Amino acid sequence: MGKANNVKQSQKISYKEKVEHLMESKTVQKMFKDGKLIFGEDEIAQGDVEPIVTRFPSLNLSIGIGGLPRGKVIEISGKEGSFKSSLCWAFAADVQKNDELVAWIDAEHAVDLHVPKMRRYFKSLGVDINKVLLFKPDTTEEAFEAIETLFEYGVSLIVYDSIVALSNMREADADMEKIDRNTNAMSINKGLRKITPALRKYNCTLLLINQFRVNQDRVNKYSPEFQTTGGQGLKHWCSLRLEVRAYTMKDSDKRPVGKEIYVKVIKTRFDFPRDDAQIFYFNSTGFSIVHEIATLAETWGLFKAIGRSWVYISENFGEIKLAKTSWYDKLNSDSALRAELVERIIDEYENYFAPSSSVEMDALAEIERDDEEEE
Repeated sequence: MGKANNVKQSQKISYKEKVEHLMESKTVQKMFKDGKLIFGEDEIAQGDVEPIVTRFPSLNLSIGIGGLPRGKVIEISGKEGSFKSSLCWAFAADVQKNDELVAWIDAEHAVDLHVPKMRRYFKSLGVDINKVLLFKPDTTEEAFEAIETLFEYGVSLIVYDSIVALSNMREADADMEKIDRNTNAMSINKGLRKITPALRKYNCTLLLINQFRVNQDRVNKYSPEFQTTGGQGLKHWCSLRLEVRAYTMKDSDKRPVGKEIYVKVIKTRFDFPRDDAQIFYFNSTGFSIVHEIATLAETWGLFKAIGRSWVYISENFGEIKLAKTSWYDKLNSDSALRAELVERIIDEYENYFAPSSSVEMDALAEIERDDEEEE
C-alpha cells in the first residue's frame, strides 16, 4: 500500500516540479558540472562541434553532417588497393590546413620516410609529413597506450593503420602454434572500451583502417563473401563505418589512368545512410575534386547534357556551355564558379532528403509548437 501511495503522489506532481526537485540534488549538479549528465538543449547551448570537413564534397554529403564527426571512432574498410590509406592521408592533410595536430599509428610499419617517392606521394596529397606524429608500436596494447596519451595532449585526428596488423602481448610471448586469433580481437575491444568515452571529452577523432578477409563461416551464396577483421565487437564501438571500393579507370587506348572510388556509409549514428560518395583519383594529378563536382552537378540536374557538352545556367554566371572535357579546366581555374556549384549541390541534396512524409512533417510541426510554447 505504501508503494502504491508513493506512486499516486508522484503522479500528482507536475513535470516542472519534478525537474526543479531533480535540479536541487547535489549529486545531479555534480553530474552536470562534470559533463556526464545532459538535459534538454544544454549540450546544444554549449555550441555545435564542427566536423572535420574533408576535401571531398560527395563524402561530406553522404555522411550527412558535412564531414567526419569529432570525438568519435570511425572505421574505414575495404580490400587491398582500395585507397583506404590514401583517403586517410588526404583527411590528415585536411586537418593540417586548420593548424591541428595529426598522429599516424603505423601498425603495419609501412611508412618509410627514407624513400623519396613516398615523400613525394605524401606531398602530392597535401600532407606535411614533417608535422605528422608517426608512431610505430610493437603490440596492440602499446598502440592503445599511445593513443590515450596523444589525444590528451591535443591531437585532433589519430589514424590507426591497420587495426589487426599487430599482435597483442599474449600472442607475442606465445609459440606460433598456440596463437588464438580471438585474443587480439579481445585486446582491441578492451582498448576501445577504455578510450571511447575520453575521445568525446578531448574532441579527438580515431580513424581505424580495417581489412577484408574471406568469410570462413559462409553458409550459402547469400552470406557475405568477405568480412572485416577485429571481431564483432569492433563494429559496435564505431559511430561511423565506411566501406571503400576502387575500380580502375582506363583511357581510349585501354591504359589505366586512375581509380574511381566509391565510399559507402555502412553505419552512421548521425543521419540515415545516403548515396555512395564517388571520388576520382588520377595517376598524374592525384585526387580530382573538379571531376567530383561535375559528376554531382550532372546528378542533381545543375548540368544539362546536350550532346557532348554540359550547359549550366545561373544568375551570377549566366549560361555557360562547354564540352565536358573543357568543364574540368574551367572549374580548376574559376574558384567562384566552383564554390557556387558546391553550394547549389548541397542545397539540392538537402532538399531532396528533407522530411516529406506526413508523419515526419507532423513531428517537425509538433517540435516547433513546443519550442514556441517554451519561449
